[in-house]
Amino acid sequence: MKKILLFLLLSVSILSFGTESKQSILKLIKDVEKNPAAESSISKYEKIIDFSIETEDFEIKLYPEFISLENDNTDQNTGKILLGSYLAGVLKNSLEKNTMPKTSDGIKQELKVYKILKKNRNIKSVFFEELINAEKAGTISSVYEDYDKNK
Repeated sequence: MKKILLFLLLSVSILSFGTESKQSILKLIKDVEKNPAAESSISKYEKIIDFSIETEDFEIKLYPEFISLENDNTDQNTGKILLGSYLAGVLKNSLEKNTMPKTSDGIKQELKVYKILKKNRNIKSVFFEELINAEKAGTISSVYEDYDKNK
């Protein structure tokens, strides 16, 4: 998965879509929220990823556990969807309200998409399975707080 992420980031950087405006990225984010795991959303996610790499307005924290999947045979599009959904979650409030990005917003969006992909693509992530268990136990808010404060 690490190789996929590196390739993904490099390929998106190389295939620069030009500088997108904040409003156009916000529109893309709202578009992908309608059908976040669809193949048709991948090109939108690529633009969101590209924007997050190029922007100097926001510092976005990315942790390996957010994109680590147990099955290394996961296709590149699944990786783009997961990474893009995390970045969309982080960027949305920041772009709408001109606030600092929150890691927890990205995790929440990616968890939502992970659940869809888990059913449709048979993926598995230890991190997101732990989040699902934390949701069931009612302790997930402390996980979000930890990422927003300490990491």
